[in-house]
Amino acid sequence: MKDVINFNEELGIFIDKDNVVRAHSLFVADAFNRNHNYLLREIDRLCDSNSGFSEEFLSSEFVKRTYSGFLGNQESICEIGRDGFIALMQKTGGQYKIKRRYIEMFTEAENFLRAYRVIQDEAPEVVETIRGLNDFPKPEQFTTEYDLLYSIALGKDANVFRLENKIKKEKSLKNYLPKCRIQVLERLKKVDVGLLVAFSDYESRRRLLEWCASRIRETEVDIS
Repeated sequence: MKDVINFNEELGIFIDKDNVVRAHSLFVADAFNRNHNYLLREIDRLCDSNSGFSEEFLSSEFVKRTYSGFLGNQESICEIGRDGFIALMQKTGGQYKIKRRYIEMFTEAENFLRAYRVIQDEAPEVVETIRGLNDFPKPEQFTTEYDLLYSIALGKDANVFRLENKIKKEKSLKNYLPKCRIQVLERLKKVDVGLLVAFSDYESRRRLLEWCASRIRETEVDIS
């Protein structure tokens, strides 16, 4: 499953290429101590035309795929959306603690997704570079890089700036920057694309970005 963001590896919760939060059926079966084929049969029953669910709901909440198994044979899996998971769990008695944990992780992933969309809108080249360098990127790889760029452009920690100005994670920081600092930020984004490729180490990128910011301020903008 390339082009996904692994949100919780233990539970198999991920964000797909269309920015939809899903759970992998193999992990769901394992978490609930169920045979995977049994779980797939339960999903097939839900997807029956007489189940009472609309075709639109079923096609969006249960995405069926195949993959090459250990012996090279084709195996079936299903990528399950939040509402599909809830519908499926209504047919499963007990195990409320695991069900609650899944719902909590779906919620956390959706909260991250709102922040991720801001990052995607403001720094698409940085996002694409991170995704291109990692088959299965993790959420913090995006938020950490975004905060790094803003911290350097702001001259203070981005999270401190959010707290001081009561800005939610899913809100853009760009609207709070003066034009001169936005100029620095835009230049840093371009530099960071190359640094991500050249340096996997965060501290190396941070030091080089700070040096670049100081040079940009000296030669191009007056931020006094």
